[in-house]
Amino acid sequence: MLSHLPRRPSRRRSHAERGQAALEFAVVLPLFLMLIFAAISFSIYWYQQAAAAIASSSAARRGGIENSTGVAQSEFAEMLSILSASELAGSSSIAVDPQRRSVIVRTNTRFSGSYVPFLGDLDLAIRSASMSRLWRFYPGPPDPWE
Repeated sequence: MLSHLPRRPSRRRSHAERGQAALEFAVVLPLFLMLIFAAISFSIYWYQQAAAAIASSSAARRGGIENSTGVAQSEFAEMLSILSASELAGSSSIAVDPQRRSVIVRTNTRFSGSYVPFLGDLDLAIRSASMSRLWRFYPGPPDPWE
């Protein structure tokens, strides 16, 4: 049926062209792997940044409800353990601000892990801050009203 079509002549590759695909593969593969590992490193960084923000927010809310920095600290540590980011636990500061009647939670640490070969360690900041009003800051009505 297709016998009437002309056949394309088979072209033999020369000796120089045989290694071209291997050379292109050898050049492109390291760049592609560096791109993949950089994406993995930055996704781990963004996950830890989000975990710090979630834990800070939860600790500030819990500290505002209970009016206690100890409860806020335990909530912060518990949220970090749930989110599998326990390495951020020692980097927080929790304070009750009586003038603003609020609890303030701050996290400030460094992300120094890297899975990118040939580029060395990444040194990125992980910061988060959250504030929550104290739920029981109102002292109640004045004495004559009681």
